[in-house]
Amino acid sequence: MARIFLLACLLCPLVLQALQKEPWLRDAYQPYIIPGYSYQYYPSVNNGINPSSYSSKNNFLSLGASMAFGDTWDLEAVLAIDQSRKLDWGFELGALQARYVVFDQLRGDFCSMTVGGNLTIVTHKRLTDVTTPYHGLANLEAGFSIGREFATRYRWDERIYCYFAVGQAEKGLPWVRGFIENDVHLWNFGIWRLFADGYFGFGRRNTVDIDAFSGYANIRHQSIDIGTGLTYITQLWGRINANYSYRIYAHSYPQSASTLVLEYVFPLGV
Repeated sequence: MARIFLLACLLCPLVLQALQKEPWLRDAYQPYIIPGYSYQYYPSVNNGINPSSYSSKNNFLSLGASMAFGDTWDLEAVLAIDQSRKLDWGFELGALQARYVVFDQLRGDFCSMTVGGNLTIVTHKRLTDVTTPYHGLANLEAGFSIGREFATRYRWDERIYCYFAVGQAEKGLPWVRGFIENDVHLWNFGIWRLFADGYFGFGRRNTVDIDAFSGYANIRHQSIDIGTGLTYITQLWGRINANYSYRIYAHSYPQSASTLVLEYVFPLGV
C-alpha cells in the first residue's frame, strides 16, 4: 500500500516521457510504470511568422509502461497530455514502441544493439500548435541503437551509445533523428549523463506560419539540443531521472528552448 501511495503522489505533479533509446533492456518480465513531467520554455520561433515574435511556456505530463520479454525484445507505451501558450490542458498523444536485441555484451558480443520502431498518434488539435514537435497525425519511426559498456567487477562504470532513426507521417516529407549519450556510474546509487539530440525534417518550406500551423511535415526544420542529467537509484523503489537540456541550434523551429524533465521508473510487483 505504501508503494501505491507513493506512486499516486508522483503521478500528480510528475516531459514528455521519451521512449527508450538505449540498446539495453530493462529487467526481463518486470513491468514498469513511468510517470513523467517536463517544463519547457522557448523565447522565439526561428523563421516564425504571423506573428513574427512568439514565445511559449509549456507543461507536459506523461504516463508510460514497459516490459522486456526475456533478453531479446521489449514493448513500451506512452500517453501524454500537455498545456502551452496556445492550448489549455488536453490529450496530446499516444505512442507504442517495439524493439529487438541484435547484439548483447552480456552474451559475449563486442557491443549491444537493438533495432525497432514506434508509432505516435497525435490529436488534430495539438497539431495546430507549433510547440508540438510532430509531422502529422500518425508518425512512424524506425531506427537502431548501438552502444558499449565499460565494466569493472560486478557492474558497468561507464557506457556510451547512439541512436539513429528515420520517420514518416501520413503526409509531407520524412525526418531523421540522431541521439548520443555518455553515462557514468556514481558509486552505487546514481548515474550522471551528458547527451545531444538532433532532429531534422526534409520539408521544402523554411517559414513557420504560427497562426496557420498544421505540423512540421512540409517544413525544413532543424534542431540540436545538448543536456545533462542525473539518476538516483533506490534498491526497492525504482529510479528517479532528472534531465536539463538547451537548444543550441534551431532552423524553422522553436529556438533557445530550455527543457527540464523529471521521470520516475517504478517497478511493479517488487
